[in-house]
Amino acid sequence: YRPFDPSGTAYLFRWNDFRAPGLLHRLLSEGLKAKVAFEPFSTTTTDGLTEFDRGTILLLPGIQDMSAEEMHQLIDRESEEAGIRVYSGTGGLSRSGPDLGSPTFRMIDLPKILMVTGPGINGNKAGEMWYYFDRHLNVPITRVSTERLGRIDLLDYDVIILPSIWGMGSEEGIRDNLRDFLNVGNTLILEGSASRWATSGNLSNVDITNLDSRPERIANYSNIGDAFGALAVGGCILRAEGDLSNPLLFGYENENFYIFKRKRWVLSTPENHLAAPLRYGADPLASGYLHERHQRALPNQASVVVENSGRGKIIHLSDGTFFRGYWYGNAHILSNAVFFGSMIDRRAG
Repeated sequence: YRPFDPSGTAYLFRWNDFRAPGLLHRLLSEGLKAKVAFEPFSTTTTDGLTEFDRGTILLLPGIQDMSAEEMHQLIDRESEEAGIRVYSGTGGLSRSGPDLGSPTFRMIDLPKILMVTGPGINGNKAGEMWYYFDRHLNVPITRVSTERLGRIDLLDYDVIILPSIWGMGSEEGIRDNLRDFLNVGNTLILEGSASRWATSGNLSNVDITNLDSRPERIANYSNIGDAFGALAVGGCILRAEGDLSNPLLFGYENENFYIFKRKRWVLSTPENHLAAPLRYGADPLASGYLHERHQRALPNQASVVVENSGRGKIIHLSDGTFFRGYWYGNAHILSNAVFFGSMIDRRAG
């Protein structure tokens, strides 16, 4: 954070800060209207010519329902609390990239978020995501148990997060409700095995590839445990490559990612490769153990997939994003899915 001058033109803050989603949510909650940059640009601020990347948040005084003074005080107070630097624009024209009035800057809606919890849901995965939103970002999310999911109106929400799942009651009815939720243009985020649950009931059409689980040869009976154990994926760190121009990766500055993987399956890269903005690298194993057969099967398979469904989007996060509350590097993907998932071009899904 650094004090910034009042501006009659624009305020801007970068999206690469871990806490930026929390600041955006608080500003939207206070009634500010905000836009997000879909292309890099440079513009003049009180710091001189300043470069900004995709994901930069733009706050224009001319479109607000509050006075310029109230707006400045609000942004100053919230950005100081978040510890995020805000820039004061001095002109609406950009030196490079789109001007601040360009439609390349997309309006952001305040998302109403629901996360499914309770019987059938992996409590650790639900807890990781709740902890990220609640403790790190101070973003409220409604938690609803699987036992009550069929009794609420899902259309009261914009984003539903479904953590890893192994089953729940009234499954077909819940899938029908989720189809209705998607058909009107909302976003469903599936973490881990929730993708398998969705495909098993034809809610999703993604292809899932199971990694080898049976040894090619077992020398003798006493080797059974070791032979099968060698094909387990108990936890390793994989290299991945990301398309930083995709809204799901806004805020990242390096296309090289490191993913914690524990599952013996992967999302197959769709024929439209733009729908898989994060894929395992050519030499995937960065740390830990992974059977050589799995190492050969993983390159160019997907960790993240975007799928069109009705007018809405299903976003598959097969490896999770905030493992045990300390895998900070990929958590931003979850926030991007919440705030920007609905803006992803249908031609990339």
